[in-house]
Amino acid sequence: MAKRSNWTVAEMFAETLIESDIKGKRTLIRFQDNTMTYEEIDRASNQLAHCLHTLGYGYGSVVPLMMNNCHEYMIVWLALTKIGAITALVNTESSNMSLLHCLKTALVKSSGARPLSIIMGHEYRERFTPEIQSKLVKDFRDVAYYVFSKGDQERGNLNSLAAIHPATALSPRLRSQVKINDDVFIVYINTSGTNGLPQAVRISHLDVIISGYIFKTLNGFKDYSQNWFKMIMDDDKKELLNDIYQ
Repeated sequence: MAKRSNWTVAEMFAETLIESDIKGKRTLIRFQDNTMTYEEIDRASNQLAHCLHTLGYGYGSVVPLMMNNCHEYMIVWLALTKIGAITALVNTESSNMSLLHCLKTALVKSSGARPLSIIMGHEYRERFTPEIQSKLVKDFRDVAYYVFSKGDQERGNLNSLAAIHPATALSPRLRSQVKINDDVFIVYINTSGTNGLPQAVRISHLDVIISGYIFKTLNGFKDYSQNWFKMIMDDDKKELLNDIYQ
């Protein structure tokens, strides 16, 4: 069990899985004609997390993600969360200068600490033009591009890279430095800001956990584990919450 100050979305997901064997068999995502259970998402994200950890990513990494709605979308950000990294969610409408702005402001947050990379759905490869890539190289020297694609032989294909890794759970020590009020997501949204560029909204692990509890309560879900929420809301943890919201 993680310390209360180190409770993250990854711990929340693990808690949901271990509450019963039945939970793992239930559908977590239903998209178009395909479904994936809790266990399937867990195993797939474990494989990708092992892969990304082997490549050098972990605590301190901020990885831009540009992908359509699909099962892999959750698999990617959950995998990054399991190794203590932050996912920068890039609006799929972004292109040219707005896309470059999102990528640069995300990558600069992990520059020098870890390898730099961008993960994208295969349908967005053409957005990363030679001009954008050259400007990123100028500022960051070396940036890896990883693609989710059906073509197993394509260079940088995360599907095939992750497939050779085990689906076993990762050690919580990989995210031991992550605190509950640390970012889990950086979301880039289009606003009417003065510069006309997407603005970054930071979302912490605590934000996600509390939002999940509110969603659960408002919708009357009864089979959802509340243990993870009690980890931060019990009386003996009021001091932690006071520290977070000061």
